[in-house]
Amino acid sequence: MPVKVQYDEFKFSQAKYIKPADFTRYDVAANEFVRTANRLVREIARVGWDVPGIDVNIRYYGGGRNVFKHCSEVIFTKSAEDGTSEKVVISYYNPVGKTGRWNHTASASGVQFGDDRKNKLSLHSDGSGDGWTDVKRVKAVVGLIEDVLAKLAVLPSKEGHDIDHPEGDLNLREICTVERTPAPADFPMIYAKVRQEDVYPALGLGDRWTDPEFAADSDYRLRGKECRFANTNVGLEWDEISAEAWASYQFASPDINSSPAGLSMPNSSGFFPVEIKLQYLDDVFVADMAPFENSRDAAEAAHKAAGTNWAEGEFTDCIRKSLVTFIPASEYKGGYEKPVFMIGRQLHEDEARGMAGPVSVVIEDGFTVAKMHDNKSGRDVILYEGGTELYHKKRAVDDAWKVARIFHKEPLIAPEIAEALEAHRQRLREEYKDDKTMQMLIG
Repeated sequence: MPVKVQYDEFKFSQAKYIKPADFTRYDVAANEFVRTANRLVREIARVGWDVPGIDVNIRYYGGGRNVFKHCSEVIFTKSAEDGTSEKVVISYYNPVGKTGRWNHTASASGVQFGDDRKNKLSLHSDGSGDGWTDVKRVKAVVGLIEDVLAKLAVLPSKEGHDIDHPEGDLNLREICTVERTPAPADFPMIYAKVRQEDVYPALGLGDRWTDPEFAADSDYRLRGKECRFANTNVGLEWDEISAEAWASYQFASPDINSSPAGLSMPNSSGFFPVEIKLQYLDDVFVADMAPFENSRDAAEAAHKAAGTNWAEGEFTDCIRKSLVTFIPASEYKGGYEKPVFMIGRQLHEDEARGMAGPVSVVIEDGFTVAKMHDNKSGRDVILYEGGTELYHKKRAVDDAWKVARIFHKEPLIAPEIAEALEAHRQRLREEYKDDKTMQMLIG
């Protein structure tokens, strides 16, 4: 495909197009390369982006409302007199400045010949680079680009190339338009648990950054990146893991009180619940974790009974049982025993909602439970569940405070739990009554 779009997690986001910016900050030869390579992008845009013999990569980046796109690579073939050919990859980037903000230049940053990374010239954000002092070599690169420019010069301009729009010309906007896959009406409600730093967008409170370059808009709820579904550090081979299964996702489950996880981590990170009603199934996948868990548990029981250890590759075989169930959500017809959904794009208010309500810690059926009562759905979400030992009581109270504090409220703690924790503190105060440091830590 001549034009490839790397949406990352921003498939449905409006993205401002960053045109390549010329500037002077390198030595003479390098600056000539930058200007010539930037002109190549402009010429490709003039003829409609989709040009025979040239591959173009468009990359999305940013977050929330502040999503941008730029031409990240231009690829063409160089033919030699001996009949051989070599791939030429020109890269473009947006260097990050000292303040952490993107410098939206989309400017040429390097060139590579073939697949050998040693055959690469690179410019760095500090003005340095590899190989740019070889003026003869750099001029040869510029000459290659000028040859391509000469071929483009005789091609007609495509209608719509000169339409000025924040998201790029008409042709680029058409290329970046995605036809969505609607979710069926009976697609299940699913639930994710997000990290603490993602709580404020999930609740529609925006980001805590005051810099508008970073701030998320009010309808942004959930980012689509967290952890990989599968990884090679568990014995899997590269060719066993598809690009989709290797990617990073936000995990979710139809069970409101589960901790959804993939094959590359023991459980989900984070604690704050988000309710998700998907409107579109694009960039969403599903797998059944039951085959892995059932085979793992059976093997563990067998080894324990026989007093044996796991054989090499045995645990990986358990993983493979769930890896083969990984499919796009659009193909899922139900039937998985323990489905885990993987969301690879950011969600907005029409698909995700941070749950909110009073938080409490109680003893239920012999367990210490921290939970939040969601005001909208009327359902309880378990934040922590453990035994009645002191450790579990403290952990439940700590987790309850983490969530309640977000709403500027205090959690409701059952008297027997509060009394047990206070009695423990009193014992510590007495034990360390002569230790000022410990007294300060105990409180």
